[in-house]
Order: sequence, then C-alpha cells, then structure tokens
Amino acid sequence: MVASSQALLRHFGFCRWGPTPWVQLAGSLKLRTGNPVSWTTVRLVTTVTLEPAGRCRWDEPVRITVRGLAPGQPVTLRASLRDEKGALFRAHARYCADAAGLLDLERAPALGGSFTGLEPMGLFWAMEPEKPLLRLVKRDVQTPFAVELEVLDNHEPRVGRLLGRVVHERDFLAPGVRREPVRAGRVRATLFLPPEPGPFPGIVDILGAGGGLLEYRASLLAGKGFAVMALAYYNYEDLPKGLENLHLEYFEEAVNYLLNHPQVKGPGVGLLGISKGGELCLSMASFLKGISAAVIINGSVAYVGGNLHYKGSGPFPGIIDIFGIGGGLLEYRASLLAGHGFATLALAYYDFDDLPKKFDMIHLEYFEEALCYMLQHSQIKGTRIGLLGISLGADICLSMASFLKNISATVSINGSGFSGHRVIHYKDSNIPPLGHDLRRVKVAFSGLLDIVDVRNDIIGGCENPCMIPIEKAQGPILFIVGQDDHNWRSELYAQIASERLQAHGKEKPQIISYPGTGHYIEPPYFPMCPASLHKLLDKPVMWGGEPRAHSKAQVDAWKEILTFFTKHLGPSPKL
Repeated sequence: MVASSQALLRHFGFCRWGPTPWVQLAGSLKLRTGNPVSWTTVRLVTTVTLEPAGRCRWDEPVRITVRGLAPGQPVTLRASLRDEKGALFRAHARYCADAAGLLDLERAPALGGSFTGLEPMGLFWAMEPEKPLLRLVKRDVQTPFAVELEVLDNHEPRVGRLLGRVVHERDFLAPGVRREPVRAGRVRATLFLPPEPGPFPGIVDILGAGGGLLEYRASLLAGKGFAVMALAYYNYEDLPKGLENLHLEYFEEAVNYLLNHPQVKGPGVGLLGISKGGELCLSMASFLKGISAAVIINGSVAYVGGNLHYKGSGPFPGIIDIFGIGGGLLEYRASLLAGHGFATLALAYYDFDDLPKKFDMIHLEYFEEALCYMLQHSQIKGTRIGLLGISLGADICLSMASFLKNISATVSINGSGFSGHRVIHYKDSNIPPLGHDLRRVKVAFSGLLDIVDVRNDIIGGCENPCMIPIEKAQGPILFIVGQDDHNWRSELYAQIASERLQAHGKEKPQIISYPGTGHYIEPPYFPMCPASLHKLLDKPVMWGGEPRAHSKAQVDAWKEILTFFTKHLGPSPKL
C-alpha cells in the first residue's frame, strides 16, 4: 500500500504552513512505502516564515522559522543587507532541523558561523561589513532596511542549493509617526511626533562626533510615544564645520523650541546622548533650565576636543597666573583655579608666539596691559585682581604689586624678592579641555589604534576643573556604560561623576554598566561596530565590545532608556 504524497507530507509534518509562507522552494525526500521494500520520491516544500508577518520596526524582534526540512537536516542561514551607500553587511549561522523537519530560531541553537548558541536575533546583530571599518547607520528613516534571509542546504563551507529566501523589511517610522524638519532660528533638526492626539513627553536626541543629522534613534523613540528632536550641531547645512568651539546657546534654543511646541508636554524635556552627544547632554543638564532627565551613553564627564561656551556664568574674581623661567604658556594651574570659581589669566611673557624669544628685562608696561584687560573684562567681578607667581614669575608679581594699581593680593611661591633679569592668558568663562597625549596611543596586532588611554589623567578627581559641573543639573542623570569602551574609560568617568555629585550633596546617580560592551551602544539589533575611522584622528581605531554581550546590552539599555524617560517625563497617552 502506498500512501498519497499529501498524506505522507501531513504525517511527517511537511505540510504545516506558518502564518506567512513567504517563499517556498521544492526539495525531495525518499520515503519507504511498504513491503517488499520500495521507495517513492516526495517533493518537499521549504517555507521560511517570519512573525510578525510583513514589515516591522528595527527595534522589534522577529521570529524566524523554517518548515519543510528533512528530520535533522543540516542547513545554513544567511542574512544580508545594504545600506544607503551600497555597503554590504552580512551574517550566517549553521543549524539542524528537529525531528519533525522544523527549524525554529527561538528554540534551535546555532552550531557555528557568525555566532553560536540560542540567539533568535543573532542573524541581525552579528552582521559584519564586507569592507572593514564600516559602521551600519540608517541615514534615511523614511525607507526601510531590506534584510535578505536565505536558507541553504548543508553547513558552510559546503553549502548546497538554495532552499528558501525571504526579504524582510525593517523600518524606523511606526504607522502614523510624523516627521517634521526644523529650521527655526539657528536650530537644524528633525522633530518626530507620535500619532495624534498629544501632547507627548519631549526628548532631545544628540549623537556623537560624526557630525551631520542622524534620525534613526529619534524616529524609533517616537514610535514609543515620545516627541523626539534629532538635533544636528556641526557639519550640517550652515552649522559650523568643526567642533573647536560650541555654544550652549544653540542647544538652549533647541530646548526652548521643543518646550514651546504645542505637541510637547512640559514642564521639562529629556535628553539622550551618546559619546560626544553624551558630553553635550551633561552640559545642557548642568547649565540649562527645563531639563527633566538625561540619559548618557558612554559619555565623558570632562569636556574634550574643543571649547564649550555659555553666556550664563560669571562674573568671577580675577587672578593673573605667571610661571617661571621656562617661558611659553602653561595653563594647568590656571585651569585648576578656574575649577574653583576664579577667572584666571595664564600669562605668557616670552618664547611664545610673537613675544620675545629670550627674556632679559622686566617691562611692566606689558604686564600692566594684561592687568587692564582683566579689569575691563565683563566676566571679572570687582575692581581688583589677585596675582600668583612662582620663581621668576613670583618676582614679576611682586614688581607688579609694587608699581601698578588695582592689585588686591599677591602670592609669591619661591620668589627671590629682588629685581631679576628674566621674566609669564586668560580665557573667557569656558570649560577648559582635558587634553590628550598621543604618545599613549597603542597599536593592536590587527594594526588598529587603541586610544583608550590617550586622555590626560584626571588630576583632582571629581573636582578637576575640566569636569562639567554636573552638580548644577536640575534633574536625575542616568549613566549607561560599556565596560569595554575603547574610546575612553567611560566606566571610570561615570564613577567620578557619581563622586562629584555626592561631594556636592546630590543623590548618587544611577549607573548601568555592561560587561563586554563597546563604545557605540545603539538601539536593539544593530550590529556592533568594532572599529572604524576616527573622525578627528582620521585613522582607524577600535571601539571595543564583544558582539553577543554588546547586542544583549543594546536590548537591555533600550528598555532602560524607555523606562527612565517614562518615569521622569510622565507616560505618553499612547503607552
């Protein structure tokens, strides 16, 4: 007796169709049909099924199942996509079907390939660029990423024929989310609004040092019920081309725009920043009003890579700081004093720029000019200035105190008190840069640069003058930290920030540290970027991280971010 093909298929489970049978390719299997021994060839149908069916958001998981395989059949699954510039990203994994010929990635572990173990979304987060040093970035959120999923017979590298294929679209705009370009005053941004009715909790989203305007994170957050502004701050349209000088007034203008928008629910907004954007969010939370909460992802607590200006500080008591016989311009002491609330002029007096190369005589007219500059400065409080000098600089200070007016106090460190024969800049109300030492760059075996230790030591700990005064922040701060961040020591910076807050009587902030996680913590299922070209160094550097741990951190961090904003900004009508 020979059973029908359809009956045999039903018996062995080969005719069970999922909710969306996207692609079906025929295979074959010989089944024994009775005595005496005889065989009949049955054409199997391989079906790749995705749940949820159809297009879904990038930050949502998808369940992948393959039906119609032979019991225990070895197969290789491949995933690939191309970004808007045509760069190819791909991953693969080896699997075996179960006894019923079913492969369910939520139950079947990967046996090798780009990852191993039970990883239902591994084919997405494990994708790597075909060309090295590329990072997957979504530049146009109005179009989806098209991920091609393929099922091939046997295990790589000995794969056989193609059994099934499906193209899975993952988008960044939830149905009804509105995208509004913002060109208001100086602000260059894009505002994403959830479906009406509002108003909604507001968030300003700032990315790192790459520049331009990236919207993918803001658009995903808008799908969760937040009104989110993706804010550009340099290298975009008519904004500055570099990071040398940034002004908080620009970011203040963006915050005010969001607060005044009829679809934004006050009284404050949240901030979300990564890397350089995290630094800027800390500065905004410290100096600006209307900030309810801030999330910092792998941000530095010291301002690096340029100067940050803000009009809202001062005036301060003034000091002129003068060093000894070495010449040039030394600022470290003046920067420390600035951290204690003094407007301090570190003054060069020879062997610097167009000043004399050698110092032979004291010309007090030069120092008097510096003194007058200080007294006339809008950020200087009072009509008198203090002097601080060491060695020859101390003697110069004593001479100034003796002959010039408007000197209220002088500190002499190891000065002689005699008229010597050799002889020492003020910055506006700025946060001085921490600085770096390129001699600390290490070269990995791969040839990539490791810059994790390139920053200068944080002298003074949490009271370092280069540190952003986060104790002025009006709302809570969440620090998200990758413990394997190779851009800088984010975990250390977060701990120092915590110490500073507590030293100033503030509550201990929430710090979430993720082992094995690198610098670029993205929304869920973005593949880890292990290395790429550094925008400022113009050289390839490593960012750190282990793919599996990094991927799990991104999923958890995204949940923590949503929970945090909901708690401190209030729930959205859509949640």
